[in-house]
Amino acid sequence: HERNIEEDRCIFPVRMMKKRRYWVSAVGQFCMSFNSICLISYLPYFIQNEMGLSATVSGYCSSIIYICSAIGNVLIVNALGKNRKYRFWMNFTVVGEASMLMVLLAVLSPKMSLAIMIGVIVLYGTFASAESSVFIMGAQQGLTEKQMGVATSGITFAQSFACVCGTAVGGLCLNLFGTLKSIFAVAAVVTLISAIVVVAMFPQNQTYETQKES
Repeated sequence: HERNIEEDRCIFPVRMMKKRRYWVSAVGQFCMSFNSICLISYLPYFIQNEMGLSATVSGYCSSIIYICSAIGNVLIVNALGKNRKYRFWMNFTVVGEASMLMVLLAVLSPKMSLAIMIGVIVLYGTFASAESSVFIMGAQQGLTEKQMGVATSGITFAQSFACVCGTAVGGLCLNLFGTLKSIFAVAAVVTLISAIVVVAMFPQNQTYETQKES
């Protein structure tokens, strides 16, 4: 249905998926948003029910993720303003977020230290937000000014759809396996797939002159 709609009116630009920069960014955004919603939705539940801490503490941990997300977004925008190395920053943030999720999965237990958890989620939140901004700007490379709005809406759609999928899959894992760790394990697998796709497939950076010509 979206393929048959005029490109400047569609929600998700299917025809634009022929561009490798765009579809890699869309896949990366989907996978990373999938793991983010799993973490944000179920980590407070784990802190209260498995670690036995209060709702106030779990609220603090969730707030830390959002605060670090804002910081990460500012840092990456400044970094991209100084140089346009989209591939480098995309790989750096994707591998960073994937690593933090793997570390969290490895150390996650009811007896884990709250300080360790906070340290991991500080880094996770910083990488996650920075990475999302790089996906949007990376997807816009080589597009005309008219296409940029549609391209951004498509990446945003991938992000929103991933949140729906992540919440549904997380609930399914909880019902099937009865453990919160199974949710984070699925999120880690999806993250690993995304990291491999982005690092291997996102093309080399265009020069500024090439972008202007495009």
